[in-house]
Amino acid sequence: MDTQAIDCLGLGQGIADHALLQAMPVAVYTTDEAGIITFYNEAAARLWGRRPVLGEDRWCGSWQLYRPDGTPVPLDECPMAVTLKENRPVRGAEAVLERPDGTLIPVIPYPTPLLDAEGRLIGAINVLVDITERKQAERALRQREQELHEAQRIARMGRWRLDLGNPAADSSRLAAIGLEWSAGTHLLMGTSDAGYAPRLKDFLRRVHPEDRRPLIHAFRDCLHSGKTSQWEFRVRNDDGRDWVAWIEGGCETSGSGKVLALFGICKDVTEQRRMQATLREACEAAQAADRAKSAFLACMSHELRTPLNAIIGFSDLLQEELFGPLGSDQYLEYAADISRSGHHLLELVNDLLDMARIEAGVVALHEEAIDLPMLIREAVNLASGLASGPAAPGNHKIDIRLREPAPLLIADRRRLRQVLINLVGNAVKFTPGGGRIEIALGEEEEGRVPITVTDTGIGIAPDKISGLCQPFSQIEDVASRRFDGSGMGLFITKALVERHGGALRIASWPGRGTTVTISLPSDRFVPVFAPKAFPAHA
Repeated sequence: MDTQAIDCLGLGQGIADHALLQAMPVAVYTTDEAGIITFYNEAAARLWGRRPVLGEDRWCGSWQLYRPDGTPVPLDECPMAVTLKENRPVRGAEAVLERPDGTLIPVIPYPTPLLDAEGRLIGAINVLVDITERKQAERALRQREQELHEAQRIARMGRWRLDLGNPAADSSRLAAIGLEWSAGTHLLMGTSDAGYAPRLKDFLRRVHPEDRRPLIHAFRDCLHSGKTSQWEFRVRNDDGRDWVAWIEGGCETSGSGKVLALFGICKDVTEQRRMQATLREACEAAQAADRAKSAFLACMSHELRTPLNAIIGFSDLLQEELFGPLGSDQYLEYAADISRSGHHLLELVNDLLDMARIEAGVVALHEEAIDLPMLIREAVNLASGLASGPAAPGNHKIDIRLREPAPLLIADRRRLRQVLINLVGNAVKFTPGGGRIEIALGEEEEGRVPITVTDTGIGIAPDKISGLCQPFSQIEDVASRRFDGSGMGLFITKALVERHGGALRIASWPGRGTTVTISLPSDRFVPVFAPKAFPAHA
């Protein structure tokens, strides 16, 4: 490299020495007054991707030069050429240089004229700043802004800022303060971010009149407290579109605690509120329908029980022949059939009435201390007599296994007897003749005491167990049913157990049997202590 050119140009011009120029991390080169390149440092060679021939190449050492829009720039019109031709520095003119391998590098040139002692132009020096990283950052920023804008559009959300930095801006003059909206907020408001500068008074004009004053108070409260707040209000855009806005705002404060700005997000929650209203209306309609159903069932149950009681009563009178013989044994058989059918129908009516009370949440408990062994025996006797179906007529071995002395149980006697009758009745009904049924009181575990009813009956398929405690559920399909029943027994049983603070669990194995466990809180069981034997006194 010809370093004499640098010495020649540097006479009296204050140009740094050769070592300093070579050490600079940015590209630097010089030309004479005709544009012939007289010097370049290593950084310039790396930037260009080539080494121009000193004393021959002119204007610029790049292979080809382009404007930022991609149009080519003749080398004699490059910024260095303009500086030499017009004897002035050129600043801020971006360019794109092309290397011999086709790589494009964005740069900003800083050409400056070189003058001799008399002020005559003797050349120029140019510093080329590689702005590749800046351009990449700008592209990434534009991409992120576009993605953010698209995300705000999809989410119906935007950003806002209310700058209070002006000392004259206080809570009494909020309406005159300017607002800053993101593109997403402009989209929500039906405005354009090009040429429209929103002010708080313009925004408040869009707010529904009934929501305007509360919103102003909310802004002021946030301004005075400095705390993050949330507001919801109705908005009408200039195009007539009504929507519901949800805003969350926080405060930007100075070191002294003074609020400088309010800022936050704005979201269109119209669809969410519409869906919530629809769900609320549907829920209210469902609750009203459920109440109407329960009221209807309760009414019909009472209406049916009156004639049923009469039918059962008169059929019992006929069976007992209280007013004289009927004259034929067949009449007695008919009267017995009427009584059995009446009792069965009355049982169904009572189940419907219980279900209506349970669903209405009006089942009241009348609690007392209960002799558990006696209650279980009552339930077994009643359930055995009420059971029906192909499995019921046979003899069953029924075991009652209780601790001695058995504890007293604090519960509603009638309701708990109903629970045990349902469970034992099911066990008897679904267990073939000769099968075994066991009722047992277990030991306390995790604050609960279990009562189990186990049978060796037909069992239940695993996919049927989860739905058994629903109203009108059956273990068999309707078309192939072999067992009578309304399908309400387990639903009522589970509800009554839960009303006592307990839980019901079913475990079953097809062909092997079923175990139903009701777990009641241990504080409902009161231990009974056997009386001590005292020695006899003479």
